[in-house]
Amino acid sequence: HKNRPSSIHYTIHNAMVHLACAFHETPQECRIQEAIDLDLSKASCAPLLEDVHAYTDGGTTTEGDVKSSWGVCIQTENEQVSDTRPINKGTITLSGRLVGEQKNDIAEAYAFLRALREVNPSTPGSFYIDNLGVVQTADKPLDPGVRQRATHSARSTWRRIRALLRERQMLHTRTEIKWIHSHVDDAARRKWKPGACHTCACGGIELDDGSMACDPAHPHHVGNQLADELATL
Repeated sequence: HKNRPSSIHYTIHNAMVHLACAFHETPQECRIQEAIDLDLSKASCAPLLEDVHAYTDGGTTTEGDVKSSWGVCIQTENEQVSDTRPINKGTITLSGRLVGEQKNDIAEAYAFLRALREVNPSTPGSFYIDNLGVVQTADKPLDPGVRQRATHSARSTWRRIRALLRERQMLHTRTEIKWIHSHVDDAARRKWKPGACHTCACGGIELDDGSMACDPAHPHHVGNQLADELATL
């Protein structure tokens, strides 16, 4: 009771009066389930295709105010992504500034979310992401539990991602999430480290000395580069 000094209600009521604040029920349109329902509706309205290859990226600039952005390049109609400009017909591109907290890992996750929204849940697809943290998180169980979710960054974004992945799983749709190495135009970066736990989706090429390296001309690296450019605003 708010008039009983020993009650939690009393303490909270006094604190609210002191701070001149009030609590209101979250409007329906601002609730996470509403966002999930909109995501599923958006994805379900996408055309049903034989296959897609989606490339996502996030970027953050630290000069002046910190600003994060995201980019998505989706190859459709089984066309090959090329490095010619303009981008091939049959390729969907999306980009934008991140709303809310400006962090690169959030931008990377949000780019993945936006890619999933553009692909029909019944369309088989491969998603190529250069952020290993996003790839590893996406590979974890789709229902991690409340306590584990509470430790994650970008919790609402990941709840929306998992809802879309769960829908694809329920429909038995092939969904591949692969790591693609970034900025392989740098000769030093493109070389593979011996014994590395993760292999780039390009499959690599063997060098004269017997070591392996990424192939900058591989379509998956070209797609990743396009997503990187889109995420640079």
